[in-house]
Amino acid sequence: FKGRINDTSNPFQKVREEMFHIKFEERFKVKDYRYSIHGMPSLYLGHSLFCCWMELGQPSLDDLYFSLFVISDIDFIDLTFSYNHSITNIAYSVLGNESQLDIQYQRLVDDFLLWPLIAACSIFCESKEASFKQEYIIPQLLYHLCIEHTDFRGIRYYSTKSMNCQMRMRSYMVNYALP
Repeated sequence: FKGRINDTSNPFQKVREEMFHIKFEERFKVKDYRYSIHGMPSLYLGHSLFCCWMELGQPSLDDLYFSLFVISDIDFIDLTFSYNHSITNIAYSVLGNESQLDIQYQRLVDDFLLWPLIAACSIFCESKEASFKQEYIIPQLLYHLCIEHTDFRGIRYYSTKSMNCQMRMRSYMVNYALP
C-alpha cells in the first residue's frame, strides 16, 4: 500500500501519478531518508494499511488516502526474518518431514547470518530534524548497492515505527523501498 496525507490546501489529488514518488524533473526536492539518497526518488510502500498509518505518524484517518500496488516478479534484498522457526521446526520434526526440516534449519541459519545487517539498518534516529543522520549510512549504502550492482530491485525491511507493537503485529509492519 502507498499512503498519503491529504494536503489541506489542495483537495485530494485525482491524478493517479501523484501517488508515486516525486517526479524525476523535481529530483532536487528528494531528501535523505533511511533508504533514499538525496536526489534519487524512491517509492516507499507498506505491507499493510496499519503499517502505512504508523509510518505517517498516526494522523487522523480523515486526512489519509491509500493506493494498493501489486508487486510481482521483483527481487528484494530481504531484511526481514521469521519469528516462528522453532514452532515450524517442531511441527516438521513431529510429522517426520526431514526435507522440510532441513529447509527450516537453512532459513534459521540465513536469519542468523543476516541479523547484524538487519540490526544495523534498524537503528532509531536520535534527531529527526538533523540534516545528517548517521543511522542512515548503512541502509543507504545497501540501497545504493541495490540500485547499481545487483539483480535486486528494492529492499524489504521492518518498520522502525513498530517497536512498540506486539510481536504478532510484526508481520504487518514490513515496508518496501523501490528506486
